[in-house]
Amino acid sequence: MAKIRGFYGILLVLISLCFGVRGEEAPLVFINARDENNSGYKWLQLVYDEAFKRLGKEYEVRIYPDKRGELLLAQGAVDGDLARTQDFIVLHPNLILVPVAVAWSNVAALTTREDLVLQQWEDLALYDLRVEYRRGSVLAETRLVPLIKPENLSIANDWETGIRKLLAGRTDVYVDMEVDVMSLLASGAFPHANLKMAGVLEKVYGYPILHPKNAALAKPLEKVLGSMTREGLIESYRRQALEASGSP
Repeated sequence: MAKIRGFYGILLVLISLCFGVRGEEAPLVFINARDENNSGYKWLQLVYDEAFKRLGKEYEVRIYPDKRGELLLAQGAVDGDLARTQDFIVLHPNLILVPVAVAWSNVAALTTREDLVLQQWEDLALYDLRVEYRRGSVLAETRLVPLIKPENLSIANDWETGIRKLLAGRTDVYVDMEVDVMSLLASGAFPHANLKMAGVLEKVYGYPILHPKNAALAKPLEKVLGSMTREGLIESYRRQALEASGSP
């Protein structure tokens, strides 16, 4: 009988442990295309660490290319995206945009041509330019496809490939977020790169995106991020992240 009681005792402990683990709230899974070496990611990490601390919740970030992340979020395989532009939500109206900007950046047009000066998207159509943007960049795709001839428009899989092709003379202009490109250049990945910014095409803002299964989180997150904005914390985190990475 003692052995039987011992067996049932162990069984009860195991069951209680299982229920205890299942009862714990799992961290929310957010996605981002940037890694920990990117100043934009460091900025977002500071913002979300503070926001979720105030919410009393746990979260984790998984790194996926933008296009892959877009598919995972649409399928509900993850809980949200750290930051996307408003153009993204136009393509996915079933997703939830939390209307407080957690990041912002200029859209930069980089080139090796000293003579090239651009002031707006439409200027790209004035010249016979070979233009490239990064795969999964919804905003760049939305703006460039109507402007640039298909034979002159190409897509890079990542920031490094876009810069490398530009330096090799395979493209004339590479379009991407200034904060990401400047972070890459500051890392020393291209120490002798002879690049210049042909112009700023637009200033854009990034917002948290949630899958509908997390609709209950939208208002509390909006409230917390709104408070952080008014406190100047999000701008402070931006400066802190840029200074830490050596980005201008």
